[in-house]
Amino acid sequence: MNAILYIGETWSARADRGFDAQSGAGLLVDGGKIAARGPAAALRAQHPGARVVDLTGKILAPGFVDAHVHFPQLDIIGSHGSQLLDWLARYTYPAELRFAEQAYAAAAAERFVTELLANGTTAAAVYGSSHAASADALFAECERRGVRAVIGKVSMDRDAPAGLLVPVERDLRESEALIERWHGRDGRLFYALTPRFALACSDALMAGLGGLAAKHKTVYVQTHHAETAAEVRAVAARFPAAAHYLDVYRGFGLLGERTILGHSVQATAAERALLARTKCVVAHCPTSNLFLGSGLLPLSAHADAGVRLALATDVGAGTSFSLWKTMRAAYEVQQLQGESVSAETLFWLATRGGAEALGMGAVSGALEAGSEADFQVLDPARDRLLAARMASGTAAERLFAMMALADDRVVESVYVRGRKVYG
Repeated sequence: MNAILYIGETWSARADRGFDAQSGAGLLVDGGKIAARGPAAALRAQHPGARVVDLTGKILAPGFVDAHVHFPQLDIIGSHGSQLLDWLARYTYPAELRFAEQAYAAAAAERFVTELLANGTTAAAVYGSSHAASADALFAECERRGVRAVIGKVSMDRDAPAGLLVPVERDLRESEALIERWHGRDGRLFYALTPRFALACSDALMAGLGGLAAKHKTVYVQTHHAETAAEVRAVAARFPAAAHYLDVYRGFGLLGERTILGHSVQATAAERALLARTKCVVAHCPTSNLFLGSGLLPLSAHADAGVRLALATDVGAGTSFSLWKTMRAAYEVQQLQGESVSAETLFWLATRGGAEALGMGAVSGALEAGSEADFQVLDPARDRLLAARMASGTAAERLFAMMALADDRVVESVYVRGRKVYG
């Protein structure tokens, strides 16, 4: 047995969406998986041959899950814009044109994956550009670094610069080739059919993507839905026969339990009911929604309707790769609507709940025996204010303090399958 016993405080979301913090604990890792979690003294006695890594004073937590993030937008994060559609035209589309070049995409992929890991994120659903080379580059980098990822090249054939538009037949051919090359690889890499959003795709393109989804039943679908009021009005004008925005995607066979919809800020009650009925996932992107003025997602309305939820940074409309900052923004968004959401719930959404939403709950998002050893080591002492705040309080109070104050500075190291990949 070549097991390693990590000793420190352990944090993990429970299956009932509660929060479990254990001090004086140990995490036994063997063969890339978590073999046991519990009192450190007992684990040392039970496994005397295990190598011990003493992380007393540090926190061991599951790697974060980011359910919606844009790879080509790394270099436009923090760009001033008015509203979504203007922001896309002014910043996003020009930036994405550069990803036609393989060497540029490969270099960007290395920096992008480093940012994910530096923020404790070990699993993500990611948008490439419309160039197949961007998806290939990101898949290759995630494979090299061990990140669990759902990746798709964006499909779009209208209302964008010519260099980003791909004719229907070529787009479908490239998408299917990427599926064959990457989907299911190493049990950690998966393909997502990725129509950018309804306004950027012809009916023929969306119908073709729906056909691929029907043919390749285990692939994911990811797209944007009801992000802004102006977008909703534009979709209604273009698709007058649809009952609502979400009905457009339904009509093309793009809804299902492996569909991840970014935003859904402006979703109606009828749309929330359809989201629940089709088991789609809504990726809540609060920093992006605040930054672009897109609106405030009514989290409880979605949850009460039975909609599956996860958290996401969005980047670059979002303002940070940090899921701690994303949790904080999600809390603030609910406060602005007169509701309070607990840090335990948000931590669940960023870890175990996000993994479950992406169909990875059996292997990711929690520190449980049998899960892959994807975890982060957190050191609150790296931030003076946070260190003082974390010195006392209940587990729930200390978790809330982390949510309110933490960022990438507290991430000391990150492991995937028990191998250190950052720090």
